[in-house]
Amino acid sequence: MARTVRDAKIESRTARAKLQPRGMPYFRALDPKLHVGYRKGKMGGKWVARWYVGEKAYESVTLDGVADDYQDPDGVGVLSFAQAQEQARELVRAKLAPAGPLTVEQACLAYVEYLRAEKKSADDTEWRLKKHVYPEKPTDGQVVLGDKIIAELTTDEIDAWKRGMIRRSEDNPEVERRSKDSANRVLTSVKAALNRAFNDDANRIPTDRAWRRVKPFREVGRSREVHLDRAQSKRLINVATGGFRNLVTAALVTGARPPGELASCRVKDFRADTGTLSVDGKTGQRDIVLTAEAVTFFEGIGAGKEPDALLLPKDDGTPWGKNHHQRLMADAVLRAKLPADTTIYALRHTHASQSILAGMNLKLLAENMGTSIRMLEQHYGKFIAASRRKLVEESSFKLGLPKSNIGAIGT
Repeated sequence: MARTVRDAKIESRTARAKLQPRGMPYFRALDPKLHVGYRKGKMGGKWVARWYVGEKAYESVTLDGVADDYQDPDGVGVLSFAQAQEQARELVRAKLAPAGPLTVEQACLAYVEYLRAEKKSADDTEWRLKKHVYPEKPTDGQVVLGDKIIAELTTDEIDAWKRGMIRRSEDNPEVERRSKDSANRVLTSVKAALNRAFNDDANRIPTDRAWRRVKPFREVGRSREVHLDRAQSKRLINVATGGFRNLVTAALVTGARPPGELASCRVKDFRADTGTLSVDGKTGQRDIVLTAEAVTFFEGIGAGKEPDALLLPKDDGTPWGKNHHQRLMADAVLRAKLPADTTIYALRHTHASQSILAGMNLKLLAENMGTSIRMLEQHYGKFIAASRRKLVEESSFKLGLPKSNIGAIGT
């Protein structure tokens, strides 16, 4: 059995508690070509293994199970530092063993790790791939693509899998459009994973024709249409209560992705002295610069709480899950008399559109929201145009010409 390596920085939960959360793991060498690392997040940490593959490059993978930051290790779902070393060595032995033909699932898993290593959006991609490509428990009739060998894939197989994601409802045609839109997103991720595998000669994949010929569904995307005005936003806040009201308000004043980027925020993530809220989400960690009213709001809900307490918990004190808000949101939309298709994500769109109309600098808005100026221009073009007309009227050079007294015939 290999010797267990010691490291005072990450070996004990007490030592790890002193570390700062960050995307890059705290690594410790197990041997010259193998390292195990601790990636600390706001809700605890996970172990990461990486190994040298040549040409000054490493491959890495997040180990199954969480670090024993808050629970005793069991060697399966909760790993100590020593258990993480053992799992890392077993994983690398399996990785470096002679491999059979590459499957779609293996390519997708490697793609997710590539995204995570490059600090790109990985969680949402991983969730979609797990649900639609290699589900643990496939639903009745679900077409599973994950176990297919890439070199043997056919266009018909991929097309059948793509069509299998379509959902229909006689009462709501939007169900089909949304399912096709979602299928296009998954198809994009799968193609990216397969292309990455194809470009590695070691995988011996002869051609990419099978997936290159598969086209996405056409005209199923929809621009972000639901944007609330100030009166509608206030009505929504007024009909909401408790922790949900705080979540709605926070989403409107920050433009963060709800509930995910807000659900894990701790009291210490809000800084009244700098007027910022630190969030960690799809595009990594960032500091949102807050307005004075937002600072006052967060001061109020954080008053008297411990620094590590959740800033925006549910009424029972637990964090918001991905779908915990849906019934509350649907009820609030109905009582506030808002458009029927208003979702909690519309609050992020509202923050963007109203900030643009108020003349906010697009670069600052993009940084605050964790997006790009290109994405703002793509999805909020009509608001940008209206804002420019307003700014021109307010700030452009004027001669002071007299108003015209010419009216339309008949007036």
